[in-house]
Amino acid sequence: MEINQILNNLFPKLKFEDQEYMVFEDNVRNKGISLHKHIYDVLDSYNENVVTYHELSHMIRYDKHIRKVLYKFLATFEEQLRANLINEYDYPISS
Repeated sequence: MEINQILNNLFPKLKFEDQEYMVFEDNVRNKGISLHKHIYDVLDSYNENVVTYHELSHMIRYDKHIRKVLYKFLATFEEQLRANLINEYDYPISS
């Protein structure tokens, strides 16, 4: 089965403007079908008629931004927790 047929079967309500379909094909190859399919299904549940590629790509970028902020928060929390544990339970520094 060709990639166009697979994409048309998985994303039947997805609508494109001008050159967006070529960008969509490249992004699906690079980022994976499952990422696009999960977000498409969520958008499809809210939009009964059509889902535009613009909405789909925007939500993927937004999801990536949220993950970036979350990872930064978790890394900062980990550093603070590590510092507190070392300060509390490490051997005392003798002068």
